[in-house]
Amino acid sequence: MMNRGIEDIEALLFRYLTDEVTVAEKMQVEQWVAASEDNRMYFESLQTIWNVSLPQELPGKGNPEAAWEKLRASSVSAPPRRIPLGWLKTAAIAAGVALLAGATGYFANQTKQPHTQAAATIPNGSVTNPVYKTSEAVPVEVPSLIAATQAPAQAGKGLKMKKPPVRQVRQDAGLMAVTEQKNVPLIPLSEMKKEQICNNTPCPIEICIKQSFFCDGKKETMTAYCSILEPDMSGQVHYNSTDPAMSCLGSIDEIRITRVSTGETIVLNEHSDVKARDFFNYLTGEKQGGIEAGRFESDCDNLCMNHTIKLDNSLGDLVLQ
Repeated sequence: MMNRGIEDIEALLFRYLTDEVTVAEKMQVEQWVAASEDNRMYFESLQTIWNVSLPQELPGKGNPEAAWEKLRASSVSAPPRRIPLGWLKTAAIAAGVALLAGATGYFANQTKQPHTQAAATIPNGSVTNPVYKTSEAVPVEVPSLIAATQAPAQAGKGLKMKKPPVRQVRQDAGLMAVTEQKNVPLIPLSEMKKEQICNNTPCPIEICIKQSFFCDGKKETMTAYCSILEPDMSGQVHYNSTDPAMSCLGSIDEIRITRVSTGETIVLNEHSDVKARDFFNYLTGEKQGGIEAGRFESDCDNLCMNHTIKLDNSLGDLVLQ
């Protein structure tokens, strides 16, 4: 390669910059650049001009000749060897064509994507609002859960006979998310309500409330709202209430309290020691005082430390004990 003419070197360097060289050719370029200071300066100048030429205006807009002359005039000082203007101009235009083709393909693919993304929770007390009919199939994969109905065994001790709340470790960030069915008439409910609550723990906490409604003899409708509360900050926990004007009956089917950093989840339902309805009544202030929701078996950094989660509605706090 040391004896190649300038045009052969430029052609090889161009293919090197566009990542089209073989392994052997790549080694030849690297050896040639390292052979002398002039070669290194020549390559760096060529690389600089190539990189600067990429974001230039796409073909079809403006004057390519004038744009190239402006680029050449503002580039770094000339390298030891003269770079043929025609070849670099062709490379810049080729790069522009490739960029245009890539952008066209990208936007074409974007317009073909169906809008079927599952709802996801949003930080800072925001809320998802998926609603669907239980009579319709919901195309959401059921995430795998690791459930423990008893306290884990400790060294030298048997399992505790007292049954704590069911704990589940979430292995999918979209555990409570459901896809809103399109072209399916939904039963209207009353406006979504919210409760202000403070997360008085050092970890982000997600609270998801799953409800069922039965209105005027129509088919059952289910809703699930998830809200994330940041550490030591107040936020809003959202839910739906029944609409007396529509003769709606509602139930609190499940409440999940998840430590976001570790995925550990306390699940409250009709089978847990602490019922979902009882926790909900304290959350809304229907019952005064405090209620213990359950226990996390790790801290924010997933270390083995038992922490009890308690809701104290006299202060409006979700307390970690």
